[in-house]
Order: sequence, then C-alpha cells, then structure tokens
Amino acid sequence: MQNIRSIINLAAFQRVPQHIVIGTASASAVAVISLTLMGQPLYIIALFALLPWIPTMMFESLWKVEHYSWIAIFTVFMLLQIGHLGEHIAQVGTLSFMDGTPACPPPIDNDANAARAVELGLRDASSAPTSFSTSTIVMPNGEGLPALNIAGQQISGPAACGVFGQLDIEIVHLVFEVFGWVVTGLLLVQFPRSFWLWLAMTFLIVHTVEHVFISYTYFFDTEPVYAGMKQLWATVANGNIVTAIPAGKEPGLVSFYDVAGKFGIVAKNGLLGTYFPGLNASLPARPYLHFFYNLMVVGPTAIAYFMVARRAYDKYLAQALPMLTEDELIRVSTQLETARYNAGDSIIKQGEIADDFYILAKGTVEVIEETATGEKVIATLNSGQYFGEIGLRKSGPRTATIRATSFVEVLKLDQTEFADLVAGSKLSREEIDNRVTDRVERIYRQYLAKALPTLSESNLAEISGQLSAEKFTNGQVIINQGDSSGDFYVVTQGEVEVFDNTSASDRRVAILRSGEYFGEIASRQQSLRTATVRAIGDVEVLRLNREQFDVLVNTSDLSRDEVDKVVATRVAQLVAIKA
Repeated sequence: MQNIRSIINLAAFQRVPQHIVIGTASASAVAVISLTLMGQPLYIIALFALLPWIPTMMFESLWKVEHYSWIAIFTVFMLLQIGHLGEHIAQVGTLSFMDGTPACPPPIDNDANAARAVELGLRDASSAPTSFSTSTIVMPNGEGLPALNIAGQQISGPAACGVFGQLDIEIVHLVFEVFGWVVTGLLLVQFPRSFWLWLAMTFLIVHTVEHVFISYTYFFDTEPVYAGMKQLWATVANGNIVTAIPAGKEPGLVSFYDVAGKFGIVAKNGLLGTYFPGLNASLPARPYLHFFYNLMVVGPTAIAYFMVARRAYDKYLAQALPMLTEDELIRVSTQLETARYNAGDSIIKQGEIADDFYILAKGTVEVIEETATGEKVIATLNSGQYFGEIGLRKSGPRTATIRATSFVEVLKLDQTEFADLVAGSKLSREEIDNRVTDRVERIYRQYLAKALPTLSESNLAEISGQLSAEKFTNGQVIINQGDSSGDFYVVTQGEVEVFDNTSASDRRVAILRSGEYFGEIASRQQSLRTATVRAIGDVEVLRLNREQFDVLVNTSDLSRDEVDKVVATRVAQLVAIKA
C-alpha cells in the first residue's frame, strides 16, 4: 500500500495550487465541448484539450525535479512514453477495427487535391481548400481507386496515423527514438541495477536502428531511379472535416525510400523482404512491428519506473533529517504538505499553539524573539533546516516567531504525523530531542545572559542544562512571601508583579518583565521569601534551584557582586514600603 501511495504522491499536483489545476481542467473541458460542437476534427480537439496543461505540467515538473531529482525526470519520461504508446495504439486500433488507411501523414486539403476532386465531380469549383488534414480516408484498391465492399459501397475509415497524424513523419520518429535512447541511458547511470531498464534499452536500440535506417533513406537516398507508382488523392471538405478519396495512381520514378526504405529493415516490403522475397509475406506491416517495438520499450520501462518510484522520497526531508531510514523517508514524504510565504510573512508566531513541523525547502527565515522591548533576531535558517519542533516536543506554545526574509517554500508535517515519526524511530527521536535540547538551552542561555550579563559563555553553557521552564496563568502565585524555598527565577514571557502582603492590603513593589529575575534575596541572604510574586496574564519562567544558583553566582565575582547589588536595592525598596 505504501508503494502505491508513493507513486500517487509523485503523480499528484504539489506545487501548482488546486484552483489552478481546476481552472486548467475547466479550460480543457470547455475547449473539447466547444470544438466538438463546432465540428472540428479530432486532432484539433485533442490539441486544444492538451494546450492548457502544458504550462501547468511544466511548472509542476520543474518543482518535482527539484524535490525528487531523477525519479521526477523518470516520471516525466514515463508520461511521454505512455503518450507515444497511445499514438501507436490509436494507429493499430484504426487499422484493425475501423477500416483505417495508413496514409501517413494524412493527405491535406490543398489546391492540388481539391482541384482533382473538382475534376472528378466530387467537389464544387467554388469550394476553396481548407488546408486541414484528412480525417476520413476511402481505402484504395490495388489500382489506386476506391475499394468496395461486397455491397458495392466504398470502404472508408479514419487515417491510421494516430491522433496527431501530422506528426507521423520520419524526422519526428527519429528524434523521439534518439531522445528515448539518451534518457534511458541517463536513467541507467542513475539506476544501473534495474533489469527492466536494461531490457527496455535493448528494444530501444533495435527500434532506433530501424528509424536510423528509414531516416537515412528518406534524407540521403533521394535519387529517383526506381520505376514506381504514386497514389493520387482527391479531397472533399464538409466544414473542417476532410475526406480523402483515392483518384488513381501516377507512374514515375521514385527513390529507394518509396520502394522499400520507408518500411524499414524487418517490416513487410522493407529491406529484409526485398532481398528475401520468400519471407516477405510472413513479415508484419510497419505499423504493427513498430507498435510491438514500442510496447516492448514502454512495458519494461513502466515496470522499472514502478520499482523506482515506490522508493521515492523528498530530498529536502532527507537533508533535514538524515538520521531517518529510507523506509521512514518514503513514508513521511507522502504525508508532507507544501506551503509558500512571501518575504515578511510570519510562518509561526511566538506564543501560538504548536501544531506543525516545518522543513525549509527554499529561501531563508529569521528566528525572532519577541520581548516587551521589541524583537530580536536570534538565528537565521536556510534550505534543508527545520523548525517548529520545540513546541511539539515540549507540548507548549511556540517559543519564537519565524519570519520569511525571502520567498519561502516549506514542507509541513502535522502534529499527529510528527508524533508518529518520532515515536516510531529511535534514531529520529534522539536526534530531534537532541536538537530540541540544544535549541532550548540556547534560548535559555539568551534569557539568562540578559538577566545576568556578566556571566561568561562557559558559565552560561554549564548552567543552561540545569534550567527548567515553568508556566503560570493570570493571578497564579509563583512564590509566596514567608516560604522557605530559595529557587531563582528568570522571566522569559509575560509579566509578574512583586508585592508585600504583610499589611492588611497588598502593596505592589515592582513589575518584572522578560529578561528580569526574582527569588535571589532568599537565596543570597539564606532567609525566607521577602515578597510574593504573582503572574499577570500567561507567564513563562526559567527556574534554577537554590544550590545551583549559589554555584552559579559563586563561580563569578562579577555575577555575585551584580546579584548582591540587586538584592540590596530590592531589600531597600521593601523596607521603604513597610515604613
């Protein structure tokens, strides 16, 4: 089942927005309906049905190549090969079941064919040529005249040249086969152990040799030295629908291409049949032979594609989380959603509920700490890095704002799928948790450095792992006046009020904000709590126990002196209030 999801994920539109896909499909449908009602030929309808999809598919394909590399190229190549096979199926289908005539490319309603129809009394002289290709052809007999069935009626059917018969010319065949040979060769460099690609390459080589021979005779063996007959056509137009009627054969000199070259090497009337006439009757006609070649190319290529595509994963996911196994990368890639932001957009905001995990695929973002005094950029992230994991792993609000500094594309994994990922993978869980710990400690160090700016980097690094984050809601008491606890606190988010409640009514001493601290007096003076501290709104603080705090201030003369000055100032404030 996972294999099917991976292939569907590759086939689904991820870069092109859904409303663009719906608009493209609507434009295509309108074109088909309108042109059908107007009586346009099938190739015109098919052309305008496909045209709206070309820019959409190109845009999506470029995105997929960027994210899935060679597997995306394989996907595009597979689609082209399926389209090519579809043309062959249309050709042999019309030949086998619809009385089709393989006059390729189909006769055109030009001046000569229209004039011939006028001479035969099949067309009014005032009817101007349309220049459209023939849609219906009356089958010619051995003499080049209309073939009749047992009821004496002309046998007619579509031109057996595929949907786009106008492209059924030798240079197009050659270019496409060489293109297929080159791309398959490049794919084999990437996937050298694919037996099915090697099998497809074998038949591609045979098919390409056929077309090289045919094209050589068409372009270079052009001297008319063989006696032959040229089929003449008369064209009749009914609106834009053109019917070609055989009007006899014209004797003349023709080239080797016309005699045998156009049939190739192995097909009936080709090189092999010409030199070994006894074999000719048992050889397949060119349309059937080339259908077989194409089937033996596309079939193994499709199997090879399935074997490769089922192991596809997004390269940015692998870059961001290199510890994931291949199976985990494949599974998670099918769960990713794509989102885009312009420069200046906030992707996540500090304090919001954490809901998604993000991988940066394109562009750069800033990690911003929002404080009461303004914003501070604490980091810049680039393509292949991730964010949003702290809130998810800590089950808390966002600890910072992430803002795009350029056009940004991110891959999102929702909270449930992220939890499944880290729960199911010990390596990824340890890696992510280590990254979370590292980022959290870095944030803690920034708040601690703001509160105690004289601390050295080594002091900050040593103590950051001992800090714990605690949250309080509006009105909740953090410390009580008179308590014996001596823990030290730094405010990271929100505000707290410090008040003295020894009198009949509470008297506010101070309001502390992000980057300020409290609880130091009881620790430094080895006394009970001298004031009560209460949350104003939602508040987050960092707590350091008494013993760790004593170690912290005693390891640095500057930090000890700094704290003791604050202690003296705050004690003086309390004394003044009580007085």
